[in-house]
Amino acid sequence: MKKKILCILTIILTILAGCAKEEKSNIEVSDDEVGIETMEGMNYLVAGNDYGFYFDVYSKSGDKKNNDSKISVNNGNDNLYFMIENAGEDRQIAVQIFIDYIQVPIIIEGETYQTFFVDADKSFSKEFCFQIAETLDESVDHKIMAAMTVYSDKYVKDSELEYTTNGYSIALNAVLDIAGNTDQFIMNKLYNYENPRESYKDMWYGVLINTELQDFKRRVPNKEIVAQKNERKDFVYHVGGYDDCTEALVILCMGMEQVDVNQQKYMLFKLEKGKIQDGLVTITMPDEQGCYDLTGWIIKNPFSEEKTEINSVSDTWRFTINVT
Repeated sequence: MKKKILCILTIILTILAGCAKEEKSNIEVSDDEVGIETMEGMNYLVAGNDYGFYFDVYSKSGDKKNNDSKISVNNGNDNLYFMIENAGEDRQIAVQIFIDYIQVPIIIEGETYQTFFVDADKSFSKEFCFQIAETLDESVDHKIMAAMTVYSDKYVKDSELEYTTNGYSIALNAVLDIAGNTDQFIMNKLYNYENPRESYKDMWYGVLINTELQDFKRRVPNKEIVAQKNERKDFVYHVGGYDDCTEALVILCMGMEQVDVNQQKYMLFKLEKGKIQDGLVTITMPDEQGCYDLTGWIIKNPFSEEKTEINSVSDTWRFTINVT
C-alpha cells in the first residue's frame, strides 16, 4: 500500500514539474528585455539598491566587482574605468569624479567632461575608460570618489514622485594608490570644522538640506524653491546621528556639478556619537536662469585609509532650485 501511494505521489510530482517547465518555456521575452539576465552587475547591486542599475570604478579593464577600497595605478594620469549597467527603463545617468573631495574633469575618448552624461536604455551595459584631466601629486595617495546620479535629466519639481538621490544614486569612496605610496596617504583637510548652531539627539542619521530657517526643523524639503541669479541663499543642514564615526564630510552639487558651500568646496563636521548637528550653509546661485537640482553626499570618516571594501556614500533629499 505504501509503495502504491509513493508511486502515485511520484507521478503527480513529475507531471507538475513538467507543467512548470512548459509554462516557463512559453514566457514571451520582448527585444528590450533580451540580455538583462546576462548582465553580470545586476547580481552585485550596491548596498541593497534594487532599482535596476549597477556602478563600479576600478583600475584595470574588466576588473569590476572587486569591491576593493584601494584602486592602484602607476601614474596619476593612468587609465581608469567605470562600469554602468541599467535595466528595466530608460534613464539618463550623470557620472562625477572627485579627487580629495573636489570634482575634477575627466577625459573620455579624447574629450574633456566636467560631468559625463550617459543615456542608458532598458538593457544597457558598458565599461568606460577615463583619465583624470588634472595633474596629481604622485608622491602621495589620494581619495577618489565616483558618483553616479540617476534621472539627471529630470527635475524633482516636475515629477509626480518624490525623486531623491537616496536610492536613485550610487557613490563610491576609495583610496587612489599611486605607485604603491600607501605609507604617504594625503591628510590635508583644507578647511576647519563647521561650528554648528545646535547639537541634539534623535533617532535619525545622515544629511538633510532644507530651507527651515525659522525653526531649523528637520523636514523633507519642498520639491521646488525659487531663487535669484547670483543670490547668496541660506539653507539649513542637519548632519550626523552616527554611532560609528567621529567626523563627516558633506559635498553639495547643483545641476550635477559641485558647488561651493560657505565659500568652500565641502563642509567638515566633528561628530559626537549619536548626535545630530544643525546650522546654516550659504550657497551662491548661478548667474544664469534655469532649473538646478540640488543633490548632496555625506562621507563618514572621509580621511580614513580603510582597505576592507569600497565605502558607499550616503546622500540627501534632492530638490529643484528655480533660478529666475
